[in-house]
Amino acid sequence: MALAVQLLPFMVSAGIATWTPPSNGFLRLKCPLETHGVCGQDSVIQCTVRSSHQDLRVMGLVWRKLGSPVSLFSYVGGRVKQVDRFELVRQGWDEHNTNVSLLVRATRVADRGLYQCVVLTDHGDTKLITRLRVTAKYKELKVTSVPESDIQEDSRVLMVCTAHGGYPQGTMRWFDQYGTDWTRSAEMQVTKTKDGCFNLTSKFSVWRASSISPRYSCVLLNGDGTEEDNVEIHLRFAIPEKVSRRLSNRSIIAVIVVLGSLTSGFLVLTLFQKSECRGPVRVYPWVEDIGDVREVEGLGSPEEVNAES
Repeated sequence: MALAVQLLPFMVSAGIATWTPPSNGFLRLKCPLETHGVCGQDSVIQCTVRSSHQDLRVMGLVWRKLGSPVSLFSYVGGRVKQVDRFELVRQGWDEHNTNVSLLVRATRVADRGLYQCVVLTDHGDTKLITRLRVTAKYKELKVTSVPESDIQEDSRVLMVCTAHGGYPQGTMRWFDQYGTDWTRSAEMQVTKTKDGCFNLTSKFSVWRASSISPRYSCVLLNGDGTEEDNVEIHLRFAIPEKVSRRLSNRSIIAVIVVLGSLTSGFLVLTLFQKSECRGPVRVYPWVEDIGDVREVEGLGSPEEVNAES
């Protein structure tokens, strides 16, 4: 009964403990001043109770977010209460456990802010306020042009750079292939989503586009002003008619040269094969007719050959 009376102020205030028994040692709560969480991932606010007392007992604990009337996690009077997605890192309550770190499941942008941890022990109470900082990386950074292709020289081209689902709000910058910054000539649009993140759209127009300098870059900067990502676009210009005809004529000439070379090679190969098939030809200038040739070759006279056949 006496203990319940002592815990009553702690239970009512959900974060302001007033019971402090005499103590000759030190008692404090050690937490980082700021914790970085990533949207969609689990975050942990590390906190431990430091004390010079042996066998310290933690009899009460409350985690709450400043500005919210509901405690995220509490252990008061032997009962544990917690809100969905918020729990202690160490499961199962143990009065001798001094690790009171808070686990935030599937961190959201709305979870950012100040958190207060209050601990009541058998040697006094301690509390501390810490900050949870939440960031979300932008996704699907891409850049397109209007028109997409067959761009005419000295015509107007609109380039659009987009990114989605980032936090905090970032910005975009434009550069040409020579490193010139054209951001001041661009128009920036920011849209906030239901989950608190931001979608970014930047539009940049080139009034007299030239095929001499067709490359442009869109650079994405996060909320801290540091580069998070970049993407390059190469404008696709139409081929001039004169150049197109010249290329066409050159293609036709090239095809004719190749076909001619192949035909010549084929004829040479054919003649070479025929000469191989005939074999060597012997010439006897002193022989006047075929009969004499046969005799010279050892085939006999015409009469002998006819008689054999």
